[in-house]
Amino acid sequence: MYLLDGKPLRMDVAFTHNDIQYPANWLRCSTQEDRDAIGIVIVPDPEPYDGRFYLGRDPETGELIPADHSELVVSWVEKTKTISFQLLQPTDWQVARKAETGKEIDANVAEYRDATRAACDEREAAIQATKTTDELAQYINSEAYTNWPVLHDPDIDPIAE
Repeated sequence: MYLLDGKPLRMDVAFTHNDIQYPANWLRCSTQEDRDAIGIVIVPDPEPYDGRFYLGRDPETGELIPADHSELVVSWVEKTKTISFQLLQPTDWQVARKAETGKEIDANVAEYRDATRAACDEREAAIQATKTTDELAQYINSEAYTNWPVLHDPDIDPIAE
């Protein structure tokens, strides 16, 4: 990353320094000697971070700045409920049909719906049990969170294999 007076310069973007306008291709076309002459330095790109959990890095230490854990817990519980809702929604018609006509819900669907609701409850409890943002981020990125029940019945689920 190029820095000029402590501010990053982006490749192919025009910039102004000491009342001189430099065209967008100047960094690409310039030599190291040209860049040195106006004080441009090259520094390593900052380490990436997961913006879902962190606000950035401390400029002096480079340590991650965690977002507020309690706010994240509320947000991730809501996201988890939304995921569960979206997973259940394609089979809701069977629940409505049973309420209207009495026809039973397919056994595979009933099992899938029970498993999905249980998975949601487990995930909510695990999210609420975390004590730190780091712990929450680790859980959300784990297979324990990301692997949800799957319904594989081509007669019921049009996207099943």
